[in-house]
Amino acid sequence: MKHLKWSPGNEDLRLRGSKAETALINMLERWDVIGCDQVGFEILIANLLSLLNSEGSTFELPHKLQAMRDAKLAKLPATSVYKSRSTLCHSLEALIGHIDFDRVRGCREANGSMMGSPSSTAAYLMHVTAWDDEAESYLRKVVTTLAEADVPFGKTESSTIATFLEEALITGNGTVGFYPSTLPDADDTAKTIIALRILGKAFSVDPLNPKQYSSQISKALTFICNQALAANVVEKWHLHELYWMMLLSQTYSLFYDRLREGALREELFDPPTLKESIPMVLLQVLIKTLQSQRMDGSWDGVCETTAYAVLTLTALSRVSCISPQLNNDEMIAAIQRGKAFLQLHRANWTDGSYLWIEKVTYASSILSEAYCLAAAAVPISPSLPAPRKIPYGIQPVEPLVHEMRKAGALLKFTPLFSEVEPHVLSAAELQACYVLPALQRQRLAIFPRTSTGEHHYSKFIPLTWTACSSLLGGKASLSVLYEMMVLTMLNYQVDEYMESDIQRNFVGDLGLVETAIQQLFVEFGAPSSEEKPKALLGQAVIIDHGSELETIRLTLARYITHILHHPGVLSSPDPLQRKLAYELETFLLAHLSQAEDNRRFRGQLGGASSRRANQKHTFYHWVRSTSADHTSCPFSFVFFNCLISASRSNAFATPRTAYIAEDLCRHLATLCRMYNDYGSVARDKDEGNLNSIDFPEFQQDPVGPTSDKAGKEFEQMRKAELLWLAEYERRGLDMAVLQLEEELGSTCEQLVAYLKLFIRVTDLYGQIYVQKDLTTRLG
Repeated sequence: MKHLKWSPGNEDLRLRGSKAETALINMLERWDVIGCDQVGFEILIANLLSLLNSEGSTFELPHKLQAMRDAKLAKLPATSVYKSRSTLCHSLEALIGHIDFDRVRGCREANGSMMGSPSSTAAYLMHVTAWDDEAESYLRKVVTTLAEADVPFGKTESSTIATFLEEALITGNGTVGFYPSTLPDADDTAKTIIALRILGKAFSVDPLNPKQYSSQISKALTFICNQALAANVVEKWHLHELYWMMLLSQTYSLFYDRLREGALREELFDPPTLKESIPMVLLQVLIKTLQSQRMDGSWDGVCETTAYAVLTLTALSRVSCISPQLNNDEMIAAIQRGKAFLQLHRANWTDGSYLWIEKVTYASSILSEAYCLAAAAVPISPSLPAPRKIPYGIQPVEPLVHEMRKAGALLKFTPLFSEVEPHVLSAAELQACYVLPALQRQRLAIFPRTSTGEHHYSKFIPLTWTACSSLLGGKASLSVLYEMMVLTMLNYQVDEYMESDIQRNFVGDLGLVETAIQQLFVEFGAPSSEEKPKALLGQAVIIDHGSELETIRLTLARYITHILHHPGVLSSPDPLQRKLAYELETFLLAHLSQAEDNRRFRGQLGGASSRRANQKHTFYHWVRSTSADHTSCPFSFVFFNCLISASRSNAFATPRTAYIAEDLCRHLATLCRMYNDYGSVARDKDEGNLNSIDFPEFQQDPVGPTSDKAGKEFEQMRKAELLWLAEYERRGLDMAVLQLEEELGSTCEQLVAYLKLFIRVTDLYGQIYVQKDLTTRLG
């Protein structure tokens, strides 16, 4: 534009400028501001647009970008730039019009630059009132060739580099930044020391004895784990997740090496959950990496990202919390396939991808080739050496691993996992082993132990979620998975509690419990009051029906509070919170309705030899209403939506998506009930519970069987009919999923993936019940 002012008749410049303006307007309209990672973009872009506007163009600043810019500048008063050297000096061009450039002269490096940034130095030189010869000299150097800038080449190159790095460390008292004399950086310091050692210079690292920094290391480990568990890792310098997964895997591999060597203390594991969360994260990285490899052995068809993946798997193969519990064969095979791809495409190693982040996204042929060289040099033997055992009880105990493998073997008999590759299920089993202790610590937090029977479901709860997540490539947040595991456990417990403490002690008086439940939700009120938990747990029932009812009320209050006041729920949109409260109340009341149905059914049986329900509703009405609500699927679906909608608006808010999502959930709940009843026929017969096959629609023989053999054949026939109806519901479910996916569109791929995860887990429980009844028998 400035050139056009000097040459107003230049038609070529005018056309180029016009096209550039149109392109920029289109890009601004399509720009995903929230998903942008570039350093300081919210200030840089806003300032550049302002400069363009001052030249006569008109560009509207996106509202989200304006809000982010204002928020950033509110935290950065101009005085913060003048007080001391900081990373702000690297992007002074973003602060044009916001600071006095005469006052930042003291931030200049010894070489004349502003923190080694040509653009920042140029901005400084353009806006300072007194010319700075040293800054000019720096800029002249960076625009020359390396040879003209006196960078030596030849046989003494490595010696020159070693001397340069060593002097930088000495000058910085053992630390360096990305440029000599600039602000120190831990990563740059570590890489410099490693480079010196490779070059034969043993720079002392005695001050870096890790035992002195146990507290700081523990904090760093906890922070990294929490970000990874929440699927909230934002890599500052790179766009691809394989890059941070590679760094994380290498870091934890080294961490476990230091543990085995005794270089770290047990105090690191404070909180103790680190012993479980670190392996969970590493296994998630393993699953995602293995599942995303292409048939040609590459990742994304790119040499650079393939190198990251190969280095990731190499690091993971040496971690003792993963190996030898897992068979390394698949990891070795994946590494070999990746290396073969790299060798086949040796000529493309320098084809860097635009994955690196600075002020702009850039590619680096040097970095691409360096990582490819590192991956190609990874030694692979038919079997990797078995890592030594880690101290401090990090690895799961063998009996637990054995029990989880037995649970996994049962999953192999279900349609969902019958054709899954063994390594996928094995990784999920090991991941479940690390989750189960955390679940067991919460087992009695809300409900008392209500039965003496064995809890068959306990080991299946973590495995169903980790296994289904693995099927989808391990992309789900581990935090969301864990919260759903806790909810699943609580739902089993509330089912036991309702059947034992409530149904047995309030036979014929379930209306009292119904009133108490309804009163709890009245007391709970609107979802935004901060005083609700106190009111919920502290107020008395309107009419006191004795301590037994009050105990039940307080127990259910703890359960309701856990769900409705979960942080993820409180962060979700208000309409979702209200819907969750409604569905949760419906779920609890459905238990009472089911209990009343069971009581009435037992009364009808009397001494009859055949089980034939005389219900006022049809099977269709019952299985889609009371019985479906009783499964916990509808309210759990809304709870799940709250967790995944905590950072955004409700995706199922339009008339179409809301209707289809609810229809989908009803199909799923009905399907789950039918499968559950199929597997619990024997238990329901023993306990006198109403089962789907007891409805008149399944009583095709009005006389009834006359022998045990005929009775068993008749029962199998009715169960077969129930399975047919279940598959009918599945077809409705599949159609709803396809329609909902179409309505949501391609911008909601992550939401659709989460939706499919919930469906698969719920469906899997039904498939398991066909193989084995998991519900605890009342003792």
